[in-house]
Amino acid sequence: MQKLQETPKIPQTVVIRSFLSNLLMVSIGILLIYWSYCLIKARMTTVISKDAVINGVLIDLKTPSEGIITQFSSNTGESTTQDQILMVLKNERVSKLKIQEIISRLNEYKTRLKRAQGKLAQDMSLLKIVTADQENYRSLRVQETQQSIAQINANLQAARARLELAKVKYKRGAYLTNEGALAKADLDEARLEKQESIAQVSQLEAQLKKFSVEEKAAYLDLSLNRSFSNFDPKIRLQQLRLDIADQRLAIQTLQQSVKDAELELKEAKIDHARLQSIVVKAPVAGIIWRLDARKGQYVGNGDSLGKVLDCQRRWIDIYLEERALESIHPNTPATVELYGAPSEVLQGQVSLVRSGIGRLAPGEEIAVPLIPNLPRQSQVRIDLPKTKKGDSNLFCYVGYTAKVTFKVK
Repeated sequence: MQKLQETPKIPQTVVIRSFLSNLLMVSIGILLIYWSYCLIKARMTTVISKDAVINGVLIDLKTPSEGIITQFSSNTGESTTQDQILMVLKNERVSKLKIQEIISRLNEYKTRLKRAQGKLAQDMSLLKIVTADQENYRSLRVQETQQSIAQINANLQAARARLELAKVKYKRGAYLTNEGALAKADLDEARLEKQESIAQVSQLEAQLKKFSVEEKAAYLDLSLNRSFSNFDPKIRLQQLRLDIADQRLAIQTLQQSVKDAELELKEAKIDHARLQSIVVKAPVAGIIWRLDARKGQYVGNGDSLGKVLDCQRRWIDIYLEERALESIHPNTPATVELYGAPSEVLQGQVSLVRSGIGRLAPGEEIAVPLIPNLPRQSQVRIDLPKTKKGDSNLFCYVGYTAKVTFKVK
């Protein structure tokens, strides 16, 4: 009996290799399908712009005054903080006219003050003399008045004695006349003598009262008679006291003027030193973009010293097809990926959308002729986040090329 032909056996290794090949092909197919799905989804949900450049604000540094640069504290590419001193200028040609004018005025005030103080010292010495004169004058007036009163009292006593004698003589003459022993003419003479004595007594009594009042006035340092300033120490004393008061007021005014002038001179010297040494500070926190001056260089008023990059104000402008604006509007978030720094990804948002670039002359009534097949591009500006401090030698990534991606619905 003929034996059946045996079927050749397939090696086990060949079967395993075929299975792995099939599995690999299936996996590649699945990955291709997933990649196609992600690509289609990205195309539907994102807008991508390439080759956009980050921009920023450059602030021009200008000299506030002319001078020679004596100090340099920063170099190009270095970060700066706000109000940081960048350089110092020296100006030796600042005018000292104001300082000299203040010094001249201060010397005049001091001279007038010294003269016023000398005059016050003289018046104070004279015041002592006039005060003593016034006291002596009052004492002499009292003594003079008392002597006058004593003299009047003596005269009054004599007048009263004569009056009594005249009364007796008149009484006796009247008796003798009645008896016929004396002529009437003699009686009339006795009557007249009596009346004169009465009048003299009355006059002396009146003078006594007057001098008594003057004595009281002398004790009170009062004058009842017309006085002249050339002779009465009291008038001179009053005038001298007024002069001393005025002199003291003038001295106080001059002393205050001296203080004010000294303060003004101090401030003028500070201003003069400040104008001689001019400090140039960084206006903002950022990066020194460029320096146009060097140490030892003379610069004029308003000359440019360089530029500082303001890292607080950065943006990136991109250009998109006009159809993409249906999905992009202000405040739309954007992701900025830097080609020069792949690890640095910035997050910003749209702040400006401008269309019609190259196809519109705003404000003009004459239409701009359209070039055939001219792309309808629109400008989109994305504001970038602020940085507290500039990145040294990186210029806050200004000038870096980036890819911008928008997440849209």
